[in-house]
Amino acid sequence: MNLQQSSLSKNALKKLLKQQKWEESRQERKAAQKEKDKKKKLEKKKAVELGLIPPPIKKPKPNQITSNLRVVIDLSFDSMMTDTEITSVSSQLTRCYSANRSTSHAVNLFFTSYGQRIQNRFDTKIQSHINWKDVVFDTKSYLERFDKDDLVYLTADATDVIDELDENKVYIIGGIVDKNRHKVFDLFLYYFAYIIFYFLIYFVLRISVMIRLKKRILQPLNYLLKNVLK
Repeated sequence: MNLQQSSLSKNALKKLLKQQKWEESRQERKAAQKEKDKKKKLEKKKAVELGLIPPPIKKPKPNQITSNLRVVIDLSFDSMMTDTEITSVSSQLTRCYSANRSTSHAVNLFFTSYGQRIQNRFDTKIQSHINWKDVVFDTKSYLERFDKDDLVYLTADATDVIDELDENKVYIIGGIVDKNRHKVFDLFLYYFAYIIFYFLIYFVLRISVMIRLKKRILQPLNYLLKNVLK
C-alpha cells in the first residue's frame, strides 16, 4: 500500500480499487460487447431472411424521381397460403417498399386486396407501415380500383418479350408464396395479361435471377422489384 492509499479512508480505498479493476477490464468488456453486437446482428439478419421480423426501411434517395408507372402487388391469395407463407409474403412486401424508397426512379406502388391475415400481420408485427410513404394499401381488388383495359398481369408461363413500356397501364404481380403446391396457379394467371415494370423489358421467364421449383419458375416479390428499379 503506497502513501496515497494509506491516507485514504477504507471506503475511498475500496472505491479506488474498484475503479482500477474496472479500467483494467475495459478491453475485455469492449471485446465482449463487440462479439455480442455481432451475434445480435447475425440473429437479426437471419430473422429477416426467415420473415420473422421486417427488414429496416431504407431512406429515400435525394432527388428521387417518381415515374407515372403504377405497380400493383395483388394480395387476393391470402386463403391459398399457409401462415408461414403469409409471413414470407409480408416480409417481401416490406422489402419491395424499401427498394422503391431507396431507388433514384421510384414507381407508384399499390397493395390491393389488402386484408385478412396479411393485414393482421402488418397490424401486429409491422406497425411501422402506417408511416410508409408513396404506397397505397387498398382493401379493394385491382379490378375495382383500376380500369380493366389498363391492366397488365405477370405470369411465370409468359415467354414473350416486351419492347415498349406504357405508363398508362397498370402492371400487376401476384403476391403469393405457394411452395409449389398450387399447380394450376400460373396457368390461371396466364389468362389475365402480362405485367411490365419500370425499365424491365423481359418477362419473369427471361429475368436472370430465377428460383426454379421443379418445372415451375417463381421469384420473390422483392427480387422482381429490385430488377425493376436497377
